[in-house]
Amino acid sequence: MNRVDHQMINERQFTSDAAHELRTPIAAIRIQAQVAIGATQPEAQKNALNALLHGCDRATRLISQMLDLSRLDAFAINHTSTEIHAIDVVAATRLQLAETGQEWLQKKQKLSFDAPDSLKLKVNPEWLAVIIRNLVDNASRYSPLGASIRVSWVVSPTPSLIIEDSGPGMSDADMQRLGDRFFRVLGDDSTGCGLGWSIVKRIARLCELQIDLSRGPELGGLKVQVSWLSTE
Repeated sequence: MNRVDHQMINERQFTSDAAHELRTPIAAIRIQAQVAIGATQPEAQKNALNALLHGCDRATRLISQMLDLSRLDAFAINHTSTEIHAIDVVAATRLQLAETGQEWLQKKQKLSFDAPDSLKLKVNPEWLAVIIRNLVDNASRYSPLGASIRVSWVVSPTPSLIIEDSGPGMSDADMQRLGDRFFRVLGDDSTGCGLGWSIVKRIARLCELQIDLSRGPELGGLKVQVSWLSTE
């Protein structure tokens, strides 16, 4: 009952925060629609419609991430334990990277993938896809045009997924706050919703994964390492 009470408090806070966050893209969509209706020049109308689409994309991403968090929280309450089978995480990563990429392709960024031929780990394939999608999306979103993004799997000393970029990186203080719902780095002009890291850290807790953040020694941006401490 204590766990349920705690969850209900979190859900009420989350609902309040989400409602506040949704006001921004919805208001922007309405404003741009009004601009497009009133525009007399084709170029002005085109710019307004592009901004409207951008607002729709942001709202769609926010709603999708809210649903991911809701499913994870529901799973945590209703399942104290679950049987998860081993999958080939290298193949799953290749599949997820092939299905995504709109963001980094549009920004002319270079993504590379380095991994052994196969690596079997116990993980929910849907949750692994969510981790990869959010971390790669963040690496692209917070890196400039033409940046490099590297995704890799290493086997030792512990099996780990590593995602690093050549972006500006983050301060130690901001790294400590990653995972706070709706937290975004001040002064950054990216359009993230501040939920991706909340989702990744929630999955890490459910799967007993370790997440380490640092500045990449080669690319110079943020380096994220997700380690499987137990492969049994």
